[in-house]
Amino acid sequence: MYPKDQFLVCYYSYCILMISRLLQVLFEFFLFSDDTNLLYKDKSLPLLEALINEELINVCDWSLANKLTLNAKRSNYVIFHPYQQKIQSVINLKVFDNEYKAFRILERKQFVKYLGVLIDSNLSWNHHVANVALKISKTIGIITRLRHFLPTSVLLNTYNSLIHPYLSYSLVVWGQASKTNLDKMILLLQKRALCLIYFSNNSEHAIPLFLRSNILLIDMLYYKSVVVFS
Repeated sequence: MYPKDQFLVCYYSYCILMISRLLQVLFEFFLFSDDTNLLYKDKSLPLLEALINEELINVCDWSLANKLTLNAKRSNYVIFHPYQQKIQSVINLKVFDNEYKAFRILERKQFVKYLGVLIDSNLSWNHHVANVALKISKTIGIITRLRHFLPTSVLLNTYNSLIHPYLSYSLVVWGQASKTNLDKMILLLQKRALCLIYFSNNSEHAIPLFLRSNILLIDMLYYKSVVVFS
């Protein structure tokens, strides 16, 4: 499901001490370590642009007054919107760049990383699924080279140590990606890993291997994470 409103998130890397004073502005704040994520929503994109630029000026003024530096180069934003709703207008958001003593136009991103999860503008999670698949593929390469020298139990421990964490981390969120994409990129790699561990033919059914190894398919793992989270 997609939100009806258009969302805009600006990403910053600056001191967390400024937050207590910035809570008076229109943004919603999401904090982790030294990264601050500002969220604001509005149905009108032009009004959204005007309000954000006005508030960014307040943020920059407060930072300068308190001798804090805003890293403009690492600041960017993403507009969350339904896939069917194309954004044709050009959005210019500006922050003050202390290095050049001038305002700098923020770069618009199609996806951003937040706490290790790639969040794209349409909330399709395709970028994160592809990123997880890439990391899993590297581990499968390790299993390919080690399977002739290590027992099955050690290979399964390798799977649970180096593959399962990537699958389970925040799965309750990105597990909502399309089943086609999950099956094509994640489930296929799960099957390949188990076929390598058990020296099975890729053309054979993999369900017995999942049962034998007590490993859940990606969709079953998602359902489990939803139940645990709720």
